Amino acid sequence: MPYDSIPGVGATYLDGAFRTSNSSTQPKILILGTASKGLTYELYSVTSVAAAENEFGSDSEMMKPLHEALTQGSDNISLLRIGGRRGHIKIMDDDGGSLTITPEYRDDEILDTYKLVLAQNSDGDLRILVYDNVKGGYVYDSDEIEVLDTGIVAVVNNGLDVQTIGDMD
Repeated sequence: MPYDSIPGVGATYLDGAFRTSNSSTQPKILILGTASKGLTYELYSVTSVAAAENEFGSDSEMMKPLHEALTQGSDNISLLRIGGRRGHIKIMDDDGGSLTITPEYRDDEILDTYKLVLAQNSDGDLRILVYDNVKGGYVYDSDEIEVLDTGIVAVVNNGLDVQTIGDMD
């Protein structure tokens, strides 16, 4: 007859105790450079060259030093993209109200990946949503129903009246 529990015997499992360590004993190599896309001023730990090329672009000036470091046998490499400007779009109405959208990413074409949705919420107020075409989901919702504000896109509404929208700059 099997025992459900034996007095004085217990099992303790530490969370993460079975995880294998991927840390390297080599010193970290940091490669700085510019790129047309990707994380800016954040360390990017290279686990795969394909992932790094996808993040920063295969034509980035960081890719050549990355390949050279890998050829020399390095396995503890990080990339840091420097430079880049945050793009923004500002929509003005005829009464002086405005809506400014500023993505956190400093990619050359980041504004092309987002769609702006202006709707009216149940209270009759303006509801602002920003949709990511590439990832297929909302990144901003002023009412925080579709998504919580994660800081990926900064939206500043200074009294935009959708009925009197004028020119965009």
